[in-house]
Amino acid sequence: MLVGKVPTPVDELLKNKKPTEWIVDSFGAKGAAVLLAGDKGSVKSAFCYRLAESVSKGDVFLEQLETVQSKVEVVSVSWKINNQIQVDVCGNLALSLYVFDIVVD
Repeated sequence: MLVGKVPTPVDELLKNKKPTEWIVDSFGAKGAAVLLAGDKGSVKSAFCYRLAESVSKGDVFLEQLETVQSKVEVVSVSWKINNQIQVDVCGNLALSLYVFDIVVD
């Protein structure tokens, strides 16, 4: 329940919707976050670093996805079941890529 606020109707929100600006063709929109999760050793980090490299240069990614040259942020998180968390952050803005490793000790 919202206190003192009236929800904005969907049609009103859609009137003000701006077109999507793709940083990576049909994959990563400007200002959006891309979340990539998978088993340890499944090349998530390598994938994200290559994607970040392509975006930072404005190169085609994987020989098929056009990119717009932009600043990129890569956040790498290793979470162990025993509640130890390691976070590595590099870069900034335009596109954020999140890589998660979940390790059971």
